Amino acid sequence: MIDCRNLNYTETLQKIAQLQEDIECLEKNIHEQVPWGLAEKFVSSKLKFLNWVEEIEFLLNEYESKK
Repeated sequence: MIDCRNLNYTETLQKIAQLQEDIECLEKNIHEQVPWGLAEKFVSSKLKFLNWVEEIEFLLNEYESKK
């Protein structure tokens, strides 16, 4: 978990990258183990979530570059 009292943007960005990798791995497992319709629902939700995560990543990078 990230300690919000001492913000470390590099650590946060690393955790975002790890989260993205973990979600991709989860997607592969889901496609191998669950029915197609359910897998497609996961992909739809995954894309929405990753868009949100990428927006946070962009904002953190932008903030860091302005410091």
